[in-house]
Amino acid sequence: MKLWRTKELLFVILTLMDISRSQTMKQNTWRLLSSPYIQLQNIYKKLKTPDHGSCASSCLWEASCINFYYNPQTTDCTQGGWLITTTTPIAPSSDIYANGFYCDVLAYYTVYSNLGSVCVYKSDYTLNYTSALSVCRDKNASLYKVENLGKFNMLVRMTTNLLTLDVWVGVEDLDQDDTFRHSFNGKLLGSNFESQIFDPGYKNNTVGQNCGLFIQNSSLLASTNTSLLVSTPCSTPQYFLCEMFEAP
Repeated sequence: MKLWRTKELLFVILTLMDISRSQTMKQNTWRLLSSPYIQLQNIYKKLKTPDHGSCASSCLWEASCINFYYNPQTTDCTQGGWLITTTTPIAPSSDIYANGFYCDVLAYYTVYSNLGSVCVYKSDYTLNYTSALSVCRDKNASLYKVENLGKFNMLVRMTTNLLTLDVWVGVEDLDQDDTFRHSFNGKLLGSNFESQIFDPGYKNNTVGQNCGLFIQNSSLLASTNTSLLVSTPCSTPQYFLCEMFEAP
C-alpha cells in the first residue's frame, strides 16, 4: 500500500513538472534565423543533445541562456546570451535559434556586460524626451530601463567606458508630479527606490521638471554620489540611451 502511494505521489509530481515545463515552453519560443552573419556575444554552456528541441528545453532552465546554436551533424548544443551581427559567418551546419531580438552592432548597438548584460544604443545627437522615446521605440527598444538598483548600478558603471555625457533614461512623472513611472510599462518606481537613484536636490517639479536625466560626475549634484538621476524639463535636448528588448 505504501509503495503504491509512493508511486502515485511520484506520478503527480512528475505530471506537475511536465505541466509547468509546457507552460514555460509556450512563453519561450525560438525562431530559426536564416542569416549566417550573427553570432553569440557570450557563450555560457556547451553540451550534446539529440535534437534542437532538447537543446531549447535545456536552455529554458539556464537563467543566462537567451539564444543557442544547434549543429544536427555533431549534436552540439551551444548556449549563450545576446546575439550580435558580425561580418564573419558562423561555422557551417550550425543553426542559430533566437528568442527575441538580436543585438545589431552594425546598427551601433553595444552589448554591455557588468553586473548583468544589456544591449544598448547610445545616441550621438540630442533630442527632447518625447522624441528620444519615439526613436527608441522605432528601434524595437525603449529608453534605458532603470528597473531596479542593479540596473541603475549597471548604468553608473557604464560611465567608465561607454557613457561620457548625460542621457535621457526611461523614467518620468508626466501623469502626476513627483510620482515617477517607468516609461516602458507605466509602473511606479516607489518612494524608496526613487530616494536611492535620484539626487535629493533635483527631484522636485517647481519648474516643470518631469523627465529623468542621468547625470554623471557633476558638481551640480547635491548628493556626494557622482552619478544620479535628476528631473529635467522634457523639452530640453539631451543625448539618450536606448535598451533593446530581450523578447518581442
